[in-house]
Amino acid sequence: MRISIAIIGFLGIALAPWWIPALCMILLSLRWAALEAVLIGVFMDLIWQGSGMLTSTSWHTWPLFTLFGIALLWGFEPLRRRFLF
Repeated sequence: MRISIAIIGFLGIALAPWWIPALCMILLSLRWAALEAVLIGVFMDLIWQGSGMLTSTSWHTWPLFTLFGIALLWGFEPLRRRFLF
């Protein structure tokens, strides 16, 4: 199940709307301490960041999906410890 959600997330980066990889990141981090969620965020940011990353300070150049993935892993850790183990 973990592998299939991760594959859907990685394929969704290029082939689906932005919320598909975000949903996969949430599902992965709810059940497992999955570094795949952070990797999906990194690849999402690398592919979808606009040009001019060093010259512009607009929102679309910040690594929001990477930060979201890290926050999910840290944020759901107490929940995973309490309910899953």
